[in-house]
Amino acid sequence: MKILAFIYSLSLFVFSASAKENIQISFSNDYKDVYHLSLIIYTPDGKIQTRVSNFAPNEIKSYSLPANTEIYIADNKQEAFAMKGNDIKATGVKPYIVVKNSDVQRVVLLSSIGQTQKTALKTWRESTDGIQFTKWEASPAGKKVHAGAVKINRAIRGNASLVGVVTSLTLPEGSRLGKGIMVNIQGEEYILTFGSEMDQDALQNLQVNDQITIKSHHVSKAPKYAFAILSPTYVIQGSKLVYKRVQSKGGC
Repeated sequence: MKILAFIYSLSLFVFSASAKENIQISFSNDYKDVYHLSLIIYTPDGKIQTRVSNFAPNEIKSYSLPANTEIYIADNKQEAFAMKGNDIKATGVKPYIVVKNSDVQRVVLLSSIGQTQKTALKTWRESTDGIQFTKWEASPAGKKVHAGAVKINRAIRGNASLVGVVTSLTLPEGSRLGKGIMVNIQGEEYILTFGSEMDQDALQNLQVNDQITIKSHHVSKAPKYAFAILSPTYVIQGSKLVYKRVQSKGGC
């Protein structure tokens, strides 16, 4: 009986220890409008995770992360910078949160991070990369990409679907965006990037001039690319689902 009691106590200890490994922290949209939140997460094991999503009003999303995880809240420029494989730590920006055991069940209101984003943007703008990005934005090439992003941004913010036509089954040479295709939407060319999540068979079934319907959670831009970049939530061809964004465990 004592042995059984010891084993039971040991199992409770193991369960308790494992339960403390991750800490749940949540973000809540207390605005009346949709809020685009971009989190760049550095876990203690050195891995980098990106959680990018649009929060509907009153929506709450929770993340299960180990202690000492660093959470950076990125603006559009930092997000584009990170998409090129760069480390935003190099810009001197400090993490918004370093997860501690005391953060269990913590809820962060999105209205509380506005000033932090402005401070981070100012710091990044004054960095070498930020200055180069600003110059690119003011150039003819940057203005063209920006105009393309603005053209569809209202539909994205309104959670509307976009209808596009496939113009190429490959991305521009030298692209570091993973798998993707080129698509024409309302007379403008865009990069549609699927990262590493795209089913290669589904991609092969697409053909140039195919019409697709796109629901995207974000449009971004980067000096490396001559087109605005769409990150889709899902893509439909006719009645067939071609792509659906993978929901990461504990993520968005």
